[in-house]
Amino acid sequence: SAWLAQALDKADSGQAAPLSDGPARYGVLLDLLRQQDLDAGSALKSLRPWFFERGLSTQDVAAIEAHVDELDFEQALRLLEARQLLT
Repeated sequence: SAWLAQALDKADSGQAAPLSDGPARYGVLLDLLRQQDLDAGSALKSLRPWFFERGLSTQDVAAIEAHVDELDFEQALRLLEARQLLT
């Protein structure tokens, strides 16, 4: 729906996550995905710079975002956990 897209756009226009907060925010994202919480979408988008810093490609991030957009939180979680971003 259009109002939801507008709400997400407004959330995206907020400040990006400081890269130093990446690990903590990533932990929150994983919890949101496990809980199948709709806030996972905005949490994911705020972590984009951190994901790129950790070596994820644009295609990796797009694939994860697509799963979240489709509410396939389990698959998004699998893709993220497979990347072992905190090791």
